[in-house]
Amino acid sequence: MKYVSTRKGFEATSAETVFQGLAPDGGLYVPLLQSNNPNNLNNRTISSLREAEEFVMARLFDDLPAEVRTAAVDRLCSRFPAEDPIPLVEKDSLRILELFHGKTGAFKDVALSMLPVFMKHAANGKRVLILTATSGDTGSAAMQGFAGVEGTEIIVFYPATGTSKIQRLQMTTPADANVHAVGIRGNFDDAQAAVKRIFADKAIAAEAAAHGITLSSANSINTGRLVPQIAYYVLAGAKLQSSNPNNRTIEQFDVVVPS
Repeated sequence: MKYVSTRKGFEATSAETVFQGLAPDGGLYVPLLQSNNPNNLNNRTISSLREAEEFVMARLFDDLPAEVRTAAVDRLCSRFPAEDPIPLVEKDSLRILELFHGKTGAFKDVALSMLPVFMKHAANGKRVLILTATSGDTGSAAMQGFAGVEGTEIIVFYPATGTSKIQRLQMTTPADANVHAVGIRGNFDDAQAAVKRIFADKAIAAEAAAHGITLSSANSINTGRLVPQIAYYVLAGAKLQSSNPNNRTIEQFDVVVPS
């Protein structure tokens, strides 16, 4: 699978998009879908989060080695030991996908259990410094995901006021030497803008490179976050299909994401 920047059209492989985060032109990487790419979904063949992740990665991360994809899914499943890690429950005629059963209670625990595996492969022995802005949940999930991962350091910038007490404790109490949290005066938008300025600053990139360090991100700009999260909706569709009492194919369903 090739990816292309939303700005100047830079193309990259899956591994390059994970390693870079943002494209060199400041754009976001999106998949360059081919007309012959097999993207149809037979819902009845998918019954678990593992199968949903394998389905998505075989299409959107197909140029990553199979053993890397397998290692990423294995790491995810080891961190979500429940038989049904993201259950689809029904309440008042709505179906609600529970995405809070990970280590930090954030929906991002799924993708951030897998991103470190992709990142280590993409880095190919290079040291990586991950800079991430957060309003609370991304930071704690990213720190939990990368804690103790060799060759990586992560710095999370969060509003010193405005996050929940649990989120602040999750970010400020880890014992692992490679994870760091920095409280800022400002809100999430201030943190995000500052991180983007760092990524856009060639002098900072050169200084990091001089120390053998490459900068990357664990925010949702990174395909290593986005691609694993697509599996939520694949699995939800499969569950809707299997629970349909009339056994008719469900052609379409709406998804509402509170944000």
